Amino acid sequence: MYCSGHTVHWWSWLRDWSRSQLLGAEHLQGVTGAAVVVANHRRRCDWLRCVELLRGRRVLAAVPPGERPPSWVRATRLRTFSFVTVDPLHPGPMVAERIVPHLQAGGWLLVFPQGTPATSEAFLKVASWPLQAAQQGRATVIPIHLREEPVSTVTVAPPVAAAALPPGNDTTLLSYWISDCLSQAALIAAQQQYRPLWQQLSMVRGRTRSRSDRTDAGIISDSTGASASLAQLQQRALIVAAWLRRQPPLGSPADHTSPVGVLLPTSLAALVTFLALHASGRTPAMLNFTSGSEPLLHGCRIAGVTTVITSRQFVAKAQLQPVIQQLQAVLRVLFLEDMRAQLRWYHLLQALVTDLCWRDRYLGASSIQDAAVILFTSGSEGQPKGVVLSHANLSANLTQASLRIDLTAADCLLNALPMFHAFGLTLGTLAPLFCGMRLHLMPSPLEYRSIAAAAYTMRATIIAGANTFLAGYARVADACDFHSVRYVFAGAEALRPETQRLWSERFGLRILEGYGATEASPVLAVNTPAACRGGSVGRLVPGLSARLQPVPGLADAGRLLVSGPNIMQGYLDAERPGLLVPPLDPDDGRSGWYDTGDIVRIDAAGFVTLLGRAKRFAKIGGEMVSLATVEQLAAQLWPDHQHAALQRPDPVRGEQIILVSSCPAADRQLLLAAVRQQGLSELLLPKRVHLVDTLPLTATGKVDYQRLMQGMPEE
Repeated sequence: MYCSGHTVHWWSWLRDWSRSQLLGAEHLQGVTGAAVVVANHRRRCDWLRCVELLRGRRVLAAVPPGERPPSWVRATRLRTFSFVTVDPLHPGPMVAERIVPHLQAGGWLLVFPQGTPATSEAFLKVASWPLQAAQQGRATVIPIHLREEPVSTVTVAPPVAAAALPPGNDTTLLSYWISDCLSQAALIAAQQQYRPLWQQLSMVRGRTRSRSDRTDAGIISDSTGASASLAQLQQRALIVAAWLRRQPPLGSPADHTSPVGVLLPTSLAALVTFLALHASGRTPAMLNFTSGSEPLLHGCRIAGVTTVITSRQFVAKAQLQPVIQQLQAVLRVLFLEDMRAQLRWYHLLQALVTDLCWRDRYLGASSIQDAAVILFTSGSEGQPKGVVLSHANLSANLTQASLRIDLTAADCLLNALPMFHAFGLTLGTLAPLFCGMRLHLMPSPLEYRSIAAAAYTMRATIIAGANTFLAGYARVADACDFHSVRYVFAGAEALRPETQRLWSERFGLRILEGYGATEASPVLAVNTPAACRGGSVGRLVPGLSARLQPVPGLADAGRLLVSGPNIMQGYLDAERPGLLVPPLDPDDGRSGWYDTGDIVRIDAAGFVTLLGRAKRFAKIGGEMVSLATVEQLAAQLWPDHQHAALQRPDPVRGEQIILVSSCPAADRQLLLAAVRQQGLSELLLPKRVHLVDTLPLTATGKVDYQRLMQGMPEE
């Protein structure tokens, strides 16, 4: 038998059919009348895996060209099936001639809206006509997900009744809707396979080992020249875990279960340490080494950290000796160099035997709801908060991101973001591991020339950073340094048009802006090639519920509240160390709802536009004025400089705006002329302009407003 030029081995499909697990079949019990079953498409003849699910129903399977089965394959269970060859992306008149009448007669339709088999979990191009057929046939839509690894499963998501289908004929909106349905089914299927990070990495290692297109060497590397395969990574983590278990407790046996601070730059050593803590059942607390001793001690206190792991070489290079001395006064500080000095041959043998025989039997966390990591917010607007993320939170966000972005084993991600930052840890470090990608780690996003050179040397395909960093890379890089890059993501701060233009003109690349928060593990929304809108931060990731809380003075926007599987377990209580304060809905106190504190606008297609932080709106004469808009106005006039808008009390109008700029030519009159030329409200005009040499930034590229306010002179 032949299928689009490729031989179809029917025995293998029949074997998958017999071995497939069926999940969520109870969702079909209440479905009566016509139905449209939409499924993802991973392999040719995926329809065969749906036979058991649809057995006994009158089903019309719309299969892509070349996938229609020969007559002899139609066994007893296929007698109720009929087939029609349809190009899912260009169906032609077949929808009106045969498919819609079939639905109007109460039949079921099985269709694969992606068209050709996909190479990743992401839903990029999705046809809209199945939803249009469901509208015309008054049919229920049933999303299902076909999964191959680790076992073959067919997962049924909750159906959407005909009355709840979206109205209208906008093919783009309908395509987004079907994509979201398929993504929701994929998310439900993935949740069945979640494991604690250590066990999940072992599963990925087993799958990667069997791939013919992947060697098991040098998957992870860093700027020091060190590299490791997944097997070597876990073996080194076991060595460090055994060393940690040999350390005597500081004051009580509970010290062996308390979180451990990690004070290391983005490197292979930091990743090994992170995994070692998971292998020993400890929770890593990723410490921000750029914040200073007081925030570090505050974070360790509220997290219950009694031990911090760092490196003497890193401490010397980053000039952190005074900080380490203050930490050593109240905590135990362990150095990785001491572990290497104490390492003996039998420790290596012990790690090898453990890796071969007991790697997954007793190591690591016992539940996906256990804490996986403690991260700390940037503290740009106040004291950093301790955020506790579970294994389920991280796994969910990795799945959500992979359903929007086509991550494959052929990719190489260059990560220069710090691992104490949510994006640098989750998407920058863990996502490549679980997708089997190559990963190259850089210690600092400020090493512009080194990062550009590494992108060329490693043939990086994915890179991410804040606007400040991306602009720096583009200015110093050669035109060919990013020749292999296919995705550039921006977040943490607003993407400036000048940066977008620079990347487009120099490298032919479009920067995709996203939006996240540490409390959301971190991705909340992202632009993709299939769904991109300039000026927005993209559409919300699958599985995320959102609502806007009204803000006085803003008619078409509101304060964003979100709920989903990626939302944190809670904040660490600053007054009661070790205790959690779960996220609560400010309106009715329901748990699981996180108040982002951001004012956003969401359009009909689901694209989110950030207007600014709720704290970063000035109320002038009763009107809400966005400080971010003031900063954007200044950036248009002086694009090569930094700008920040602050609000101060005003005895007459409530509040006033002060613009802090690093441009010597910044002038209030030029701002006034720009406001009038663009037809904007003169409420955006700052009361005065304060000039500085440079603006303080956090390690992730955000403006440190707290330090900026502290450095402002009194009027």
